[in-house]
Amino acid sequence: MKIHALTWSQASQLREFILPEVLELPDLEDFWYLASAEVGRGILGLAVIDPQADGPLLLSLAVSPAARREGVASRLLEAAANVVGSNGGAALTVEYSLSPAEWPVLASLLEQNGFFQIQPERYAYLIPLAELNNHPVLTAARQRNSASVFPMSNLSAVALREFRLELERKELFPPDVLRQCDPHLSFFWLEDGHIQACLLLGNCQDGMVENLWTYLSPRARQKQALIYLLGAAVTAAANTLPPDSQVLFSCQTEASDHLVRHLSPSAAPVQSLRVYVRPTLQDQELPEEDAAGREPVTEHEVEEEAMASRELTEEEKKLRAERWNDLQMTPVTEDAPACRNCAHRIAGRLLSCEVYQTKPGPVMYGEACPSFSPVQ
Repeated sequence: MKIHALTWSQASQLREFILPEVLELPDLEDFWYLASAEVGRGILGLAVIDPQADGPLLLSLAVSPAARREGVASRLLEAAANVVGSNGGAALTVEYSLSPAEWPVLASLLEQNGFFQIQPERYAYLIPLAELNNHPVLTAARQRNSASVFPMSNLSAVALREFRLELERKELFPPDVLRQCDPHLSFFWLEDGHIQACLLLGNCQDGMVENLWTYLSPRARQKQALIYLLGAAVTAAANTLPPDSQVLFSCQTEASDHLVRHLSPSAAPVQSLRVYVRPTLQDQELPEEDAAGREPVTEHEVEEEAMASRELTEEEKKLRAERWNDLQMTPVTEDAPACRNCAHRIAGRLLSCEVYQTKPGPVMYGEACPSFSPVQ
């Protein structure tokens, strides 16, 4: 089995080995293509790397069904890391969105080949538009009809350009998002003529509209602008889209995850996004905790560990109690009803299991888990 570097003209003959969404990207000629081949068997697998990203990004990895469980994927990952390192790249990044049930296999492969997760897992929820349109919180927001909310179609090109440039300088603005959203379903919050917040929805496809991006300035967050923006967007969608349409929310933070769960308590995550990295330079080492194979800890756990090492003051005890009473920090134990008799449970691990690298917030609050499988 050998690894070969291919040009795009060669790789274009192997489209069955490349993810369809990758084939739609521009600049395919600039990507790196690594193929695993064997005499008499032909191409066994293909890896696609984008070297022009902020850091080299593994876009696609595929193995022929006839070559599964032969170490082809591991060889390609090793070759990809070596190519990135030899070209001066500090690390190879993998950023994929899969259903929670699909992640364990890929996560195991990546971790066995030197990758480690660098960001908390982010979830996406699919919620019926009718359910959102009838939610009492959004209904109340619509009745108040805030004068600060405007559809994107009513804003001038100059105002949008100034907003985009300001956030690009702060590295907060995702590329091309304004061109991807529906101007009649995307809304902005303005104060004193300046954009302070926005909620951008994409065009409806196959009965689904996606929340592409949400931005809130500290000022807009204090005034609960998100509820007004969401109320306006849901109203516009309900007036123009089929009644059985659904909205896909990609939650970037625990707060947004909590909001979606509040709006639709029965919603289960349909996708989860994880980011893994493998250092490629020889003088770059993993953090000591990751090299030892320890499970990543949250900021809250670090604080708890530090507090446990000494006697707390009365003020610290009070603050600690207040934080534990927060809706997003309600503690559960390993024997919580949601996980106690689950086949995916890993003894000694509270935050993760065989399905989730980081369990969804609702499960940590003690609610039922969508991936629960009873022990046989």
